[in-house]
Amino acid sequence: VRGQGLMLGVELKTLAKPFQEHAMDEGVLVNVCHGNVVRLVPPLVIGQKEADRFLSILQGFLAENP
Repeated sequence: VRGQGLMLGVELKTLAKPFQEHAMDEGVLVNVCHGNVVRLVPPLVIGQKEADRFLSILQGFLAENP
């Protein structure tokens, strides 16, 4: 994970495009850059509930796609 402030890049061990599609299906918008990097730019009003939801979606995807 790298970034500054709330703008973060999460490097995955797999291509990020399938995760982007999975996240969209779950109602979460993420951006893909450099093939395996997911870029997160959450709103300034993000709360713990929304952050936990994103982490749950990411963990579920990674469990299904090791």
